[in-house]
Amino acid sequence: MLDWMGSVESSLKEQGQVPLNSAALQDIISKNIMLEQDIASRQSSINAMNEKVKKFMETTDPSTASSLQAKMKDLSIRFSEASHKHKQKLAKMEELKTKVELFENLSEKLQTFLETKTQALTEADVPGKDVTELSQYMQVCLP
Repeated sequence: MLDWMGSVESSLKEQGQVPLNSAALQDIISKNIMLEQDIASRQSSINAMNEKVKKFMETTDPSTASSLQAKMKDLSIRFSEASHKHKQKLAKMEELKTKVELFENLSEKLQTFLETKTQALTEADVPGKDVTELSQYMQVCLP
């Protein structure tokens, strides 16, 4: 359990680059949801260990009981903190994904708009097909 706890804490400390692509973010979120499920499933193990430690403390010497109780308390605190940090990380990833999706949508609309307007200018037989021509036309027509 301590090894697993260490690996969870390490994964929460990783500060790798986050891709600004909604599909890639969804993959990361899916992996984080699996970790969240793993963390949640370990809660019952933590509870069972805590109960076993309490029963063992009744039959062992005070120094061993105190040491064991301190280790169990430390593990419980680490578990709670890791669970909380993971939930925060997952919420931030979901929020980032929403923002990236909005950006992608806006970018797509802007690209479509620009393509439509460029096509319209290209097809039109009027001055202003390019910036230089438009500038010259405006100088002549607008004194």
